[in-house]
Parts: sequence; C-alpha cells; structure tokens
Amino acid sequence: MEVEMLDLGTSKDHEVWGITVAVRPNGRRCWPNAVKALAAQKVAEGERIEDVALAAGAHPSLVAKWVSDSKIEVSPQGFVEVLQAKPKVEPTRIGNGYQIRLGDVEINIASGALPTDLAEVLRAVRASL
Repeated sequence: MEVEMLDLGTSKDHEVWGITVAVRPNGRRCWPNAVKALAAQKVAEGERIEDVALAAGAHPSLVAKWVSDSKIEVSPQGFVEVLQAKPKVEPTRIGNGYQIRLGDVEINIASGALPTDLAEVLRAVRASL
C-alpha cells in the first residue's frame, strides 16, 4: 500500500475550474480575478455560495466577498423592463406641401422647399429633442 505524504514546507499550485491558483509559501492562495469572476457568475446564475465555495476550495465568506465586489446583481427572474417605442413621425400631405407633428411642435413644409433647407430644419428639430 502506497501512502502519499504532503510536504507542508512547499507550495503547489491549485487548479479551480481549469484556472491555476498560485499557492504562496505560507500556504495562502492567490486567487486570480478569473476565478473570482466565475464564482460570482455561478452565484448570479443561482448556485448557492456554500456550494461554489466548496467547489473552489475557498471559504464561503470569501466567495460572498467576491460576489459583493463583482457588483453582479442577483435579481428575481421573470421581471424585465419594457420600454415603449417612440412613435414614428409620418408627414401628412397638406395642399402643395407637408405637415410634420412632433409632440406639440408642428412643421409646415412647402412642396418647393430645397433639400438643404429641409436638412437644416431637421437638424434643428433633432437638436431640440
């Protein structure tokens, strides 16, 4: 029967989720940001902090700190902010020109207006929105 002895005087790197975690001579691990980010992501996806800590070989309070530092919000699923689309502005034909309404603003354009004049008016309207 073969027994493997650990040499407590040396440090060996540790691997978590395919990422190497350096172990200092004093035995403390130097956690890479990639491991911290993966741990925080796993918690954000619904895994328990204790389970993530166990898988990583870290203390749960350390994983909780990583989650807090990552600023990933763990929010209830099923709620999505819905934004109302801005209504399209359709010009209305009046006589020999067009009329455009933007809220309480009304723009009347003669049919013979030059494209450069129209562009100038539209730039001014866009800047005011």
